[in-house]
Amino acid sequence: MKKKNKNEYITGYISLSLFFFFLLIPIFWIIFSSFKEPQFVISRNLWPGWKGFTYLNYIKTLSQEDFQLCTMNSIRISIGTALLTLLISSLASYSSSRFRFRFGAPILIPLLSQMLPPVLFLIPFFLLMVRLKLLDSTFGLILTHTLLALPFSIWMLKGYFDSIPKDLDEMGMIDGCNRLGVLFRIVFPLSAPGLAVVAFFSFITSWGDYMFVSVLSQSKATTTLTILLQSFISGGAGRRIQWEILSSATVLVLLPTVVLFALLQRWFISGLTSGAVKE
Repeated sequence: MKKKNKNEYITGYISLSLFFFFLLIPIFWIIFSSFKEPQFVISRNLWPGWKGFTYLNYIKTLSQEDFQLCTMNSIRISIGTALLTLLISSLASYSSSRFRFRFGAPILIPLLSQMLPPVLFLIPFFLLMVRLKLLDSTFGLILTHTLLALPFSIWMLKGYFDSIPKDLDEMGMIDGCNRLGVLFRIVFPLSAPGLAVVAFFSFITSWGDYMFVSVLSQSKATTTLTILLQSFISGGAGRRIQWEILSSATVLVLLPTVVLFALLQRWFISGLTSGAVKE
């Protein structure tokens, strides 16, 4: 029996390894191409030899003013989205967890938006930003990305807050805390893993968005890295696509999310599983 289980585990791990390796082939290829000399990127030779590799592609990419500007724009918008999403979703999730509402309206209404494709909200968001005079503004993009990330964030945090005993709230209020005091002094420290998941999810939602930024951004002041990557391959007729620069820029765009996930992986696992079982 033990031998059979061992063989099943080995077979399962091999199958999963092959499956994920197949999924990661495009990523490996982009990284591989980012270190190639320009003349070898589109060459038929898969292995150009050690002389065909260089790190200068990354130096050229990082030295571009547009890349530096778009990086700062993406950082500002993504961090702002993460902070605003944390604030709104935590307040909404806590109220939904601790108070009873008829038909579960506070948690149901945001989730209804997930039943529709995001492209349906593109024109309404554009008209809303025009009315609010937030078109082509950093705050307008932060507000848009926050609204996109809120449904999942509220749903996930509510399940996490439900797993925290309400007796802790009552003991905190006996000691003199109000509801906000209980939330910030007791609930938030206990729900740090769940907050980390929401912060990371909202960050990557903003960091990787292309569709809404392409419509709501009208100048370089709000252009993000996703728009810059697209501009590398849409320079018009007669312009050579710099595949080596595109590959190195893609790797640099992927790097922050990979590093953040690696640093906070343990918190993500705890945050995703702690709210799964309600005590």
